[in-house]
Amino acid sequence: MTLFKAGLDVIMAHEGDEREAYTRELKTILHRYLEPMIRDDTAARADSHHTP
Repeated sequence: MTLFKAGLDVIMAHEGDEREAYTRELKTILHRYLEPMIRDDTAARADSHHTP
């Protein structure tokens, strides 16, 4: 979470094209960080035969 908070500080300190670029970078970082957890969770649900 520290990286996310620091990224928000950087984003809020800039405007225009720089802000957009920092926003894209933070989103990329978060997606890459969360991807293994999301992918594993999705695979587990797809293999499950239990219907809620």
